[in-house]
Amino acid sequence: MMELNRDLELCRDGLRRALAGVSPADAEIATNGQWSIANIIEHLDLTYTRNATGVERRLGKGDAPERKRTIRQSAIRTLIVTLGYFPPGRTAPAMVLPQGRPFAETASELDGHLEALDRCLSEGERIFGATRTVLDHPVIGPFSIADWRRFHWVHTRHHLKQIQVRSLKR
Repeated sequence: MMELNRDLELCRDGLRRALAGVSPADAEIATNGQWSIANIIEHLDLTYTRNATGVERRLGKGDAPERKRTIRQSAIRTLIVTLGYFPPGRTAPAMVLPQGRPFAETASELDGHLEALDRCLSEGERIFGATRTVLDHPVIGPFSIADWRRFHWVHTRHHLKQIQVRSLKR
């Protein structure tokens, strides 16, 4: 097992704990129009793989043009990245909406996808530095490598709470 950056390690550990003992059948159950555990895991996995793909594209181009955030984007970034608070009730961007992949398949790929993301972010940090903006979040705007790492932990932690609630209802 590969050692990950601290924030991504927290994601991996949190997911392992949250999913321990969750059966594939239980994970697929959605209630009250909310995402199932399988949907949540697929959504998180899509955020990890999409982010890795985006950073890989930047690395392939060898550049990361500096972009400015709007005031609104700066406020949301501060709330999430600096303060560690992920506001509830947001609609996920279309590219990371769950498509119905089976829970067992997605859960078995999480570790590998987190490791791939960690490798991409580490290479991005080596090339561009930790604090230079390298890739836009579709809602929050330009993020640095350090921002992405922190975002993934805060975002994952937000969804871990949802998994816990759904697990308790079983």
